[in-house]
Amino acid sequence: MKKLHKSLVVVLVLATLTALTMLVPASAMAETVSPVSEYSEAAESAISAQANIAAPTLKYTVYNTAVRYEWFVGSGGDQLAMSSDSYYYMLTGKSYYCNDVFPSYGDKRRCVPENYLAKSYSSATGEYSAVTSTEDTVNTGNNTSITYYGYECAYAVVGEIDRMEITSGKTVPTSYDQDYYIWKHYGKSKQYIRGTITYDGGIANIEVKIPSIAYNTASVNINGSNGATFYLRTGPNKCSIKVDRSGISATSVHFAFGVA
Repeated sequence: MKKLHKSLVVVLVLATLTALTMLVPASAMAETVSPVSEYSEAAESAISAQANIAAPTLKYTVYNTAVRYEWFVGSGGDQLAMSSDSYYYMLTGKSYYCNDVFPSYGDKRRCVPENYLAKSYSSATGEYSAVTSTEDTVNTGNNTSITYYGYECAYAVVGEIDRMEITSGKTVPTSYDQDYYIWKHYGKSKQYIRGTITYDGGIANIEVKIPSIAYNTASVNINGSNGATFYLRTGPNKCSIKVDRSGISATSVHFAFGVA
């Protein structure tokens, strides 16, 4: 009887331990399932919000020595949020944003906007869309590629207005060959000076053939009757620009040219 009693005790102890062991994972599972479920719901909510607001549409236009970037807010949003680093998005208060960009950072063709990321934003819900960017991935061969955040203009820049020398107190000259508005072009006869001018929100290409002697001249009007007409003149070695009327702020104008 003593042996039987001991056997029954051992069996009861093992049964109790087994039951406790089965209860512990159930308790632990109850503690961990809830946060995973909440996270999934939050993620689904964010995806749903992005699905309700379309990402911005980007249109880019390549000019001789510049690229125009035009952003349009996506459906479901009422204004654009722009960013230069993906961490902070600045609300523009506008459904359309336009930026004319010339090459910079030592690259003669790559036109990288300061704000190269955009989202659509809904003021009613406080929600953002997915991101649209100016990303341009270039295949460099051997199964490798480089990603840039801007597109190339048509021609490499040879000369341009020196923006470091332009201040708010200066104006664009009304005669040729003035300081900061004349350049050596290093071109040959029958090649073309291929430039782009921006002025007060407008943009246009301007081109003129390089002569062997004397000068050739071209002109372009920007912004119609309320704008200005710009002239580009070139000789065998140098080219220069001027404007048709005085008082045009130098900070409202940019010009750069290539040769081809």
